[in-house]
Amino acid sequence: MEGIEDLEEEQEINEIFQNTYVDTESLKNLKETSQAFLEVNNFDLGKEPYFKDFSDLEFVKYIEKNPNEDIISKFRDSNIREDFRSSMSNIYHGKNKKSKIFVFFLPTSSSSSSVGVDVIKNFFKLIIIFGCTDGIMISEKQLTSKSKEKLEYSNSVSSESENSFNIINYIDDEFINITEHCLSPEIMKIYSGEELDKFLEKEKISIKEFPRITIDDPVVKFFRAKVGDLIKMKRKTGIENSLINEQIIFRAVVHTQFKNKK
Repeated sequence: MEGIEDLEEEQEINEIFQNTYVDTESLKNLKETSQAFLEVNNFDLGKEPYFKDFSDLEFVKYIEKNPNEDIISKFRDSNIREDFRSSMSNIYHGKNKKSKIFVFFLPTSSSSSSVGVDVIKNFFKLIIIFGCTDGIMISEKQLTSKSKEKLEYSNSVSSESENSFNIINYIDDEFINITEHCLSPEIMKIYSGEELDKFLEKEKISIKEFPRITIDDPVVKFFRAKVGDLIKMKRKTGIENSLINEQIIFRAVVHTQFKNKK
């Protein structure tokens, strides 16, 4: 019976997608990971349910019936293709009521090319239109080097800029919930802005004296730290039969090496 039910569910999913092959399990996993990402970064899911306990069919039906119409409308205005994957995109408000994030799932692509600068520009445009302070873009393809540079610039800390955004990109294979990984450190605090200045002044130390961690590190990306921030984390020492099996460490977030930033 279970095999028959699975076959019927697969047939129903195929009918929804008009017999076009779509890896619903992978898309559901991506959506679940995005929800975990939002949760650890203090964003409210609003009316969106947790999809962890949904079947593939329940997930497909929900996304099909509950697209964000405002986003879909702006996709059409920007000539962004509307499909099941892009309809998973949504906007979420921070629990502190100050931040707002646009989670953008790029449409399914049959092209083998990378994600170019034009796509990034469209992404920035949508973030501004939606009045968001933050954005995360999940794509099937890698970004070009110029696209990566443009995204990295957006994460720079600049007191002179009024339009400061925290923008992150993942490709599907790299977008995982690192909080579930046994080797991931526990993030205790991320110092930024005035709070960082006060901390450095209190400890009488310069940010340059701390070991570095790059902006594209999985931990930095998942917890949305920016270049110039200081991360306080707890990790296992890996030393067995020791009284001290955990240690507190600090890492200063810097640009990736390909930028050669000082």
